[in-house]
This record gives sequence, structure tokens and C-alpha cells, in this order.
Amino acid sequence: MGRLAGLLALATASAAVIAVVPNLAVDAVTTTPVVVNQLHTNTAVGDFDTFVELHNVSAGAVDISGWRFEGCNGSRITGARASILADTVLDPGEHYLLASEAYDLQPAPDQSFGTGLAPAGGVRLLDGRGALADSVGYQTPECVEGTPAPRPADANDSVSRDSVGTDTDANAADFAVGAPMPTASWGEAAVREGSPALEQVVEAESLLPEVSATARLTAPGNCCGIVRYADQALTFGAGNTGNVGDSFTLALEVPREGRYQIAGGYGLDPSFAEFQLAVDGRPLGEPVDLYHPEVAIDPRIVHGAVDLTEGRHELTFTVTGANPASSLVEGHRISVDLLRLRELPVVSRLTLTPEDGMIVRGRVPVYGWSTDSRDTLGVTIDGEPVLRSQCQPTHHGQLT
Repeated sequence: MGRLAGLLALATASAAVIAVVPNLAVDAVTTTPVVVNQLHTNTAVGDFDTFVELHNVSAGAVDISGWRFEGCNGSRITGARASILADTVLDPGEHYLLASEAYDLQPAPDQSFGTGLAPAGGVRLLDGRGALADSVGYQTPECVEGTPAPRPADANDSVSRDSVGTDTDANAADFAVGAPMPTASWGEAAVREGSPALEQVVEAESLLPEVSATARLTAPGNCCGIVRYADQALTFGAGNTGNVGDSFTLALEVPREGRYQIAGGYGLDPSFAEFQLAVDGRPLGEPVDLYHPEVAIDPRIVHGAVDLTEGRHELTFTVTGANPASSLVEGHRISVDLLRLRELPVVSRLTLTPEDGMIVRGRVPVYGWSTDSRDTLGVTIDGEPVLRSQCQPTHHGQLT
């Protein structure tokens, strides 16, 4: 296990001696043991899922303390974004996740940075001596290695290498576009061995006909300079027919049992309403305010996490009011562009075999908690359960 700041620390009766590998300098991109493995730049609405994932593709441990990465915009290098924390050593095959402070995906990052990354730019990874170790970019020469990486058409997608981090010194050949699947130092964002986590994007209009609706429900196309996902969206309360308390319900098929984060892409407008989402009749998260002074789309509003069985579930959207600044005169409208289901592990497992009288303290990195619920931490010793406790998150991505 890598000796990384913030990982699980156990206090034992005997002291452990940790050997720190000297910082490994890199002279050329072709010899780098650590590569930029996955990249997600800012979207049009912000940096809520901006991240850079590193991967040690070598056969030995690498000390990356003091390494830094720089950002690029569409034409030039825009400066350093972060320096890797001290005493950070990556074991063979280990990852390290850096993410913007606004990042809201899972797992939690190993380190955060403040300034985001331009959509058309890229990143450069510099070693401890300041030599270029790796780079990936969409057009800026200083950030492109060989030929530019394919730029995602969907702003919600990222680019990543294959599972072994193949590096041929050509971004176009080494990177492919896909759904973001960031990996931190404490492991993969996968739910069960041999079965990758699901991320399902559903066009809202594909869920028609609705289960029920108390006001007019339509599926208009692109409008007002806004391009919608698949060129359509659901609009509830069209023609000023919706009021507080009105609702509509859609049926959604879940492919397998698990814990899911539910998010949505919604239209924003000076006259749009506030609504509450409920899953199978139970409210999920806080009410969502769709007011915005200009017409726009927010592609990822996160409602929260919920346990779902395989099969049919019902999502109900209920009008709860309107923003005080809204230009609404009469009627309340909701515009749903898409829905996202992201499968989450429930909790990490910690197995201990302590000596008699040993006191164990530590933090356990988890991936599946949300701010609207507590998670259960179970501890077993030699296969026997000794603790099952409700735990409150004390830091993004950790339970204490």
C-alpha cells in the first residue's frame, strides 16, 4: 500500500519501519514511470467534476513528492495547478487523484486544487526536478504529446488510457473518450470484483409515457440558443399549467441491485420553479431551484444516493415553489433534460487481526456516502463481527 497522506493509519504495539523511495527524476517522456492516466477538464457550467488521475505504470515504487502539474488553455500554458504533497509514494500500479475543490464525484480525491482546467486545454506533469514527465492535451502544443487527444463531444465525458496505462507518446493513440471513472490511491471506483460500476445516462423523454402528471407534460426540441441532450427535453407545466403541489412521475428500470447516486441535467430559466425529487415516494436530497437569470442547462445536479433493487422504480418531481427573484407570474415549470444513475460501493471493508489489548484507531476511505445519510461501518476480526456502527462523514471521502 502506498505511503500517502490521508490513508488509513493504524496504531500498533510495535513500530513499523517504512522505506521511502528517493524522488525519481525523469529525463524523457518515454521513460516516465508515472503518467497522466485520465483527464476531465471544466465544463461550460463549472469545474464540479474536473480531475487529473495519475498512474504508476512501472514495476517499482515512485516518490512523487513535489511533482506538479500545469494547466493549458487553448493556446498556452496557464501555470501550475498543484504540487504533490510530501511523503507521497506510489506503489506499482497505484493511482493518485487530484481534483478541483468543487469536485463532487466519487471516490474522494487524494488532493484538491483551486484553479480549474480550460475545456480546450490540457495538462503537463513535471517531476521533482521540473523536467517534463508526461502531458495530454486537445490542441495546445506545450500540452500535447505527439498528436492531440480526442476531445469529448459530451462535456460530461473524460479521456483516459487503457487499464495498463499504455503510453506510446501519442495522445491520439493512447486516450479514448468515455464516462468519467476516476481512481484514487485507495482503490478503484468499482462495486464488485469482475463487474465494473454502472453509469447510466437516460434521456428524460425516453421515459414517456409518464406514470402520472397533474399538469401538461411535453417534450420540446432545442430552443433559445440551448442545445439539449439528444435535442429534446421534458417540460412540465407548459403553458403555465403547473402550480405548487403539482407533480409528474416517471418509471425507470434499474439494471441491478445496488446503491446509486442519482443526478439530473435540468434546464434553467428566469421563470422556472423549485421542485423536490422523490424515489418510490421517499424524498431524495434537498429541493432544487431551477431559477437562473439567463436561459441555460446545468448538466449535473446531484440529488443524493439511494439503495435500489433491480427492476422498476418511480421518480416523482413535485413543484414546491419558486425563487423570490423569479419572473414567474403564473404557472410553474420544470425542464428535465437527462437523468444519471451512478453505481456506488456502500462502504470499504477493513479486516483486522490485532493482538490482545491492542487499540485500533484510524480513518477508512469510503466511496458511497452522501451528505443526506449516515453509513454503516462494520469491522470483523478473524471473520467474526466485533463492531457495526453508524458513522458520520468527517471529511470528504472518509469516515472516522
